[in-house]
Amino acid sequence: MNRNSQKWGELPTLVLGQIYEYLEPRDRLNASLACKHWRSVLFQKRFFTNFKLKLHVDNDRQCKFFRHTLHHLTSELIIIFDFLNVFHIEKIRRILYKIARCDNLQGLRFQTNSVGLVPPGDISEESLVDIEHRPQELKALTLASIKYDPSHYPMFSMENTLLQKCSTLQVLSLDYDTLTEELLHAIEILPLKKFLISVHGLDRHHRGISERAWSEFSANFNNIELIVSLIYAFEAVEVLQVRILRQNMPITHLRVLFCDYMNVEALEWMSINNNNTLKSIQWIDSAYKHSDKNIMDLFLRSGQDPFVMMSWRCKNLEEIVIHGYVLDPHNIVGISRLRGRTLKRLEVSMIDSTPTEASMDSFIEEINTLLGQKWEPLNLNNVHPALGYLPVPDDVRDEYVFDLIRRDISN
Repeated sequence: MNRNSQKWGELPTLVLGQIYEYLEPRDRLNASLACKHWRSVLFQKRFFTNFKLKLHVDNDRQCKFFRHTLHHLTSELIIIFDFLNVFHIEKIRRILYKIARCDNLQGLRFQTNSVGLVPPGDISEESLVDIEHRPQELKALTLASIKYDPSHYPMFSMENTLLQKCSTLQVLSLDYDTLTEELLHAIEILPLKKFLISVHGLDRHHRGISERAWSEFSANFNNIELIVSLIYAFEAVEVLQVRILRQNMPITHLRVLFCDYMNVEALEWMSINNNNTLKSIQWIDSAYKHSDKNIMDLFLRSGQDPFVMMSWRCKNLEEIVIHGYVLDPHNIVGISRLRGRTLKRLEVSMIDSTPTEASMDSFIEEINTLLGQKWEPLNLNNVHPALGYLPVPDDVRDEYVFDLIRRDISN
């Protein structure tokens, strides 16, 4: 018995690797538990396609195993830590140095109990550039975060000269709290192609950005993508057109993510004032909170569906995504007639079911013809759980938001 076990344990690595290729991931993992040799064969890139890992910094055993074995196999890494713990920060420093030259890593995210990697106060040169020793070669810098409590979180300021050293920077993301007119002016020397702004709460001391500052910014960036995302911004969404949006703001994409409110006035304001630049709008909430809200009930004050008006006024509009609100199929047809094949994406999941099935089929057929592509509303049983009729844990909703933001950064 022992001799047979010893023979199995002496299978050549090449042979064992070929056997592993025939196994499902779970079976491959179970087989690797047989002995130390079988386990060592498991850790090859071909067996770790799109491998995502949540690394808990307070788990010394997991961190050690990651640094020694998994660092070159992970395609997406989430580092969970306490940013007020100096020992955690030192561990993260070692982890970052370990993965700095890994060509397999495509995504890196920090998850903490507060605002982010950098403690409150100024973002210093040492805290950012220490990770990237050649800022002049940096192409993308993503400093925006997700605030889990948009009403209470520490504030920090950005050192303008730090960004100016990133002389080849093409993609930049920041929290709106960090944005000042001085910073906006400072980055005008950069070759930015994409600028992402995340809005959470609105600090009463934030002065906002003036029309003059956005006008100067627009003059320097004729073709920039300016993506504004409101994330769990329950208060900011209600004053979006008053406190944040500006007529000279060259906004191309608006994302309103789980803010629990449809601001009709903001939609109307944008369709009038930002009609030359707006390309995409996504207004997303969960169906379980808003399934009783027919979107038409929200538009009675204006008398017009603002998405229809937006489709008419915004000549560059290419994408409309609406989840969490019931839409009138007549208005979806109206949007399709106005935008036609220039509308590359029209995504909705809740439609008024008053029309008969035959009428709905007729609506869908006309929309297909107008858009020049196969179209139908998404089935809520098949969408991401964060959009569905059942409540989900916060981390499920967060993952949906993170994926959307990552796509905006990388596309």
